[in-house]
Amino acid sequence: MKRILAAILLGLFVFASGSVGFDIVKAGAPSAVGVASTESITDANDYLERFLEDNGDRTSFTEGEVKARARLKELFTDIGFTDTDASAAEPGGTLAYGKLADTEPTFTVEEQPFTVTTAATFSAAAKEYGSANVVARLPGKADGGVVIIGAHYDNTYGDITGVANTGTKGVGAYDNGTGIAVMLSLAEYFYELYQTTPLDFSIEFVAYGASMAGGIGSQQYVTKRLSMPSDRKAVLLAVNLDCVGAGDY
Repeated sequence: MKRILAAILLGLFVFASGSVGFDIVKAGAPSAVGVASTESITDANDYLERFLEDNGDRTSFTEGEVKARARLKELFTDIGFTDTDASAAEPGGTLAYGKLADTEPTFTVEEQPFTVTTAATFSAAAKEYGSANVVARLPGKADGGVVIIGAHYDNTYGDITGVANTGTKGVGAYDNGTGIAVMLSLAEYFYELYQTTPLDFSIEFVAYGASMAGGIGSQQYVTKRLSMPSDRKAVLLAVNLDCVGAGDY
């Protein structure tokens, strides 16, 4: 298991630092893991372009963030994940990765919505804002644990309501389109790998919302998804992909 996780980490770091695709996985993954063909895996640059197209304003708590979530689910479904209704799943508690070993594997992507309420002040009443995380799952063996690979999808194109933050009017290609693009490439790679070599562990790919408003999406994910001690113990590794496309500077 440790060798498998080390291979994942090595692939992540080399790919993020500008190596050519996923050749590091082909060369470095232990034979027991199996290797998917990398020739058909979409390059992260292509994912970056597709994610950013007509999607530059992803300001937290805005319609732009809603649009970005729709684009993310579209890209995940293009890979092969099934878009499910978020209301049909209960975030938190023990999730499906420990229960799928004897059933037909399902690869799902869903929104997990959350709300944030600002404190009332002398000049303004308390107000509620909404956002959501987008979570895609690759199931593994029962009791095999879970690897979490995450990246935030929002940006500071405009002013974030309720937060002392001045909008940059930048599309956020670096922060954090690069992290999303690498995550999508990894999702496609491991989806293809699963078709021939089912994983011992599950993987959850998490696109966090409202990150630029104070890391709210990741906090909500941890609070709801890892609310039970058994869930926390099941986490083998958590990787956060943030601003990974610039190399050394």
